[in-house]
Amino acid sequence: MAIYVHIAKPSKLSLEDAFALACAAALTAVCVSSGWFDYVCMTLRHGEQYELDEYAGAAFVFLAAAVVLFARREWQLRTCLRQAAVREKAAHDAARRDYLTNLPNRLALMEGLEGAREPSVSLLLIDLDGFKSINDRYGHAAGDAVLRTVAERLQRICNDAGGLVARLGGDEFGYLLPQSSERIMAMIKGRITRYIREPIALPTGEVTIDASVGNAASTDASSDPDSLLQDADAAMYREKQQRQLDRSPDPAEAPSICSPFGSPAPSVVHQPMLGGHTSS
Repeated sequence: MAIYVHIAKPSKLSLEDAFALACAAALTAVCVSSGWFDYVCMTLRHGEQYELDEYAGAAFVFLAAAVVLFARREWQLRTCLRQAAVREKAAHDAARRDYLTNLPNRLALMEGLEGAREPSVSLLLIDLDGFKSINDRYGHAAGDAVLRTVAERLQRICNDAGGLVARLGGDEFGYLLPQSSERIMAMIKGRITRYIREPIALPTGEVTIDASVGNAASTDASSDPDSLLQDADAAMYREKQQRQLDRSPDPAEAPSICSPFGSPAPSVVHQPMLGGHTSS
């Protein structure tokens, strides 16, 4: 998405500048024709007059007008720079904000991973189960309302536990937080699924939705953010497939779920530490 920032530039000679110059010229002409410069010079020099006094006074008036114009132009330039800084920040924030849920987007999450101050962080990926059926049955407006409600609930959890929650796209969300113990991570995952399962009120009635949550943890500051994201994605799809197996009376009839990163998600629940990352 391209974002264009318009920076207003001060004009070369505005109407106000021309008016100020005209006023300075008129004032100079009045002072010269009325002899005001002579009077001032006679007062200051005790009656001694010089032929250049009138020209010196005219130069003084024009110098004062030039100082005013330069000050005004400096103020215009500083105003333009402030406006440009505000617009640049707005464009920066807009490029890292999801327009539908007002959560940070994938770019903001990846920057959070790259700039994490803690040497070890945990990443949770949340994928909504049954969202497509709601979208197909009630329409895209209802689906958007569900996504906004889920985003608000995830943000409540983030406000309590800290970290960064973002919408990665579609019905997938990410939650970045400092690495915690397995017990705390299990509590957070349980809270996420419990909050998401709460009924969502729509104009057509209430709907419920579920979620699969996978997490991965980096063990050192040199961990690759893309690898951490793939580990969390693989863990999330393992949990999704396990939930399908649990709901299916015959495991052989359970649908195969593939990760968007390529290979089918395995059915195991745990994997050992590989490449500085752990996932579950």
